[in-house]
Amino acid sequence: MEILNNQVNICPIITGILNSCLRKLILGTHLRTLDWSTLHEIRFVQREERTVGEIYHQVAAAIDDPQIRTMLTGIAREELEHYKFWAKYTGHDIAPDRLKVLVSSVLYGCWALLSR
Repeated sequence: MEILNNQVNICPIITGILNSCLRKLILGTHLRTLDWSTLHEIRFVQREERTVGEIYHQVAAAIDDPQIRTMLTGIAREELEHYKFWAKYTGHDIAPDRLKVLVSSVLYGCWALLSR
């Protein structure tokens, strides 16, 4: 049985990586014994959580509707909690992917202008 349900709305590749990492962590594998590949996958997921959280935060800041802004801010907080979970295992603070954040912000801005 997979640890993460495939109904979660995330990329199947990330779902596979999360399942692999969580299995190793749940089965008692500690950071000292994680192989390089697994640690690399965890850092990738950690950075994605941070990046997506930053994107939600920026979009929320641009939203006028207070209910939607509150919802998006809550999602951004959840993504930050996921990031912190993985940071416990990597021991590193990883910056978000600024290029993805920038591109997402520009695309959202274009969409917002065109939808008016």
